[in-house]
Amino acid sequence: MSAVNGCVAFITGAASGLGKATLKHLLTKGARGVYCFDTQAFPEEVEKRDNFAAYRGDVRSEENVSAALEECYKKFGKIDTVVNCAGVSVAFRLFNFKKNRAHDLKDFADVFQVNCLGTFNVNRLAAGYLYKNTPDEANGLRGLIINTSGNAAFDGQIGQVAYSAAAGAINSMTLPLARDLGVVGIRCLTISCGYFKTPLLAHLPKNILDFLENSTLCPKRLGEPTDYARLVEAIMDNEYLNATVIKLDGGMRMFL
Repeated sequence: MSAVNGCVAFITGAASGLGKATLKHLLTKGARGVYCFDTQAFPEEVEKRDNFAAYRGDVRSEENVSAALEECYKKFGKIDTVVNCAGVSVAFRLFNFKKNRAHDLKDFADVFQVNCLGTFNVNRLAAGYLYKNTPDEANGLRGLIINTSGNAAFDGQIGQVAYSAAAGAINSMTLPLARDLGVVGIRCLTISCGYFKTPLLAHLPKNILDFLENSTLCPKRLGEPTDYARLVEAIMDNEYLNATVIKLDGGMRMFL
């Protein structure tokens, strides 16, 4: 039986993209409850389900995240898994010499705060709820946190300074988070994504998308949000996975 069956998952960025696909996948696989946390409206197709709830809020806000976690816990009685998919991006060179314009400091701060600080904020506040779970008899496990970064941390392209910095920071947090939480039976991993068919890529022209598809080794396509969702399930099922960054990218390696 899959670990998804009967679980309660708290998912940030769950109104679209990777988070939405994960939400729908876990509901299909028998989750007891799935909680959507996002600044956007939640998916209408699951709105009326008894095992679904949502909160409109910002991952950077201690008040918002605390309120959502408490509401999730009261509604479903526990939180087993936390999946952080909330993220934003900006594309701009450090300095645009043609326009004589430096990278906007606020743009960098916004990306870093949403992606990195937001991930940390959810992690620190969710840990106490995971700790409330009774450890399983076999391995003493209480829960799981899955964070999301991007391959720009390894192969950051021109214009990706902000996104690369935030992704690298999330990757770097993975091991110390796992060490901090492992003493009480909570696992922590990060999924580093290549290019996926999500709203973050919606603005790119077709020739750029075709180039990105050709940059993958096999299969020759962009990632589907369902690829991410199925990896979340696999991590939930395989309790020996911990303290690592898993690249989900079709073997993509980026150039300038």
